[in-house]
Amino acid sequence: MTNIFSELDGFDETAILQSQAELALSEGEYDVACSYFFKLAHEKEDSETQQWCHSKIAQCHYQRERWRDCMESAKLSINLTDSRVLLALCLYKKDDDPHSAMTVIDEISKLEDLSAFAKEELDSLLPEIRDRAASELSVFPKHVELQVKELKVQGNYKFKSGDFKLAADYYKEGISALEYWRVKLEGNPSYNTNPIIRDQYFNLISILISNLINCYSKTTKMEECRALADKLIEIRPTWKKSHYWSAMTYVASFQFHEARNGFRSCLSCEAADPQEIEQQLQFVDFCERSKDRLSEKILKIRQDLFAAVQKNIEFVASESFATAISRIYTSNETHWRMTCSALINKVGHITDSSAPKYEASEKDRNLLNEIKRKEKNKVFIHIEMNRDDLKQRVGFSDTASLSENVQEILSLSEVELNSIGQFNSYLSKYFSDHDK
Repeated sequence: MTNIFSELDGFDETAILQSQAELALSEGEYDVACSYFFKLAHEKEDSETQQWCHSKIAQCHYQRERWRDCMESAKLSINLTDSRVLLALCLYKKDDDPHSAMTVIDEISKLEDLSAFAKEELDSLLPEIRDRAASELSVFPKHVELQVKELKVQGNYKFKSGDFKLAADYYKEGISALEYWRVKLEGNPSYNTNPIIRDQYFNLISILISNLINCYSKTTKMEECRALADKLIEIRPTWKKSHYWSAMTYVASFQFHEARNGFRSCLSCEAADPQEIEQQLQFVDFCERSKDRLSEKILKIRQDLFAAVQKNIEFVASESFATAISRIYTSNETHWRMTCSALINKVGHITDSSAPKYEASEKDRNLLNEIKRKEKNKVFIHIEMNRDDLKQRVGFSDTASLSENVQEILSLSEVELNSIGQFNSYLSKYFSDHDK
């Protein structure tokens, strides 16, 4: 529709637009007012008018309780006192964050410059915000705890999917949030007299640091791992994971004596498990024996590697494996030689002592489907046994298609088994009986 005022000489269309916007705002027509102010902001090129318009738009959103939109408009006009007050009030109303709201309010130097609307809203809420902010400093802020836990969940999800860099970013963001609030809490006497608050902080940040070390260990950032492990021991000295990570960083740098001392320190920690610590000490022995064959990448804090090797040793030493492999062999005057196919899963565990060729049974069908889905791969296990002293040696072949980690596990399994000499006591019985 043509504006009749546009036909008048000297007519200032923006002045009329401004009057219409302010009238709509005063009459509570906030959506109409918002559209007028938005149009005016686009028509006027000077930043001062634009900021004033965005401040009024923020007021319209505030009146309609559209807190997020209000915050966005307030940020576009943050130099104006009204906008900073509205931003603070939205932080309180939307995010339930009285501390951040008070931080914004405290930074406003001239509250007397407020409009009547902003002053009225601030006067009505400021006592409540101030009381909440003060009282919540006597306990750990709930919204911070929820924020940090959500970041931990996101980090854990990315870690499980193998995105260690992004997982580390989530953990670091959580650590930064906790460090920020620790500074604020330390300024309140309750923090220093209430151990519950400190314990909450230490528990949350130690878990995040532990997870961050785990991320860095996967990307071989060993200097960062060592520094974080030292920090863990400093802030939570009775937590066994603090000493665990410290010991593992020593393993990764081939300092095996220090690693053993680190694991033994776990004995004095909360919920210490002597059996678990003994396994960790065995892991150190394993790494020291195998250090010449361990690639740098694998040695970087990989206790699951040791667990896989142990499982494979148990498998190859079992009676069921001896039964399977003794069916296929050749012999001469000095040795028996045996070969069988086997299946190995993605984490390097040998799971089956024969790879099926045909769907002869339901078990065979299931195994063949697992092979098709690449959940398991076929390898060959070769064993040679001396007739005189019954010493045994093992080797693995057809491993080229396996992942680097699984190849490393089989290589270490081979070293461990051959160092034993006679790892399967059942084989001598089967072959001596067979030769009779």
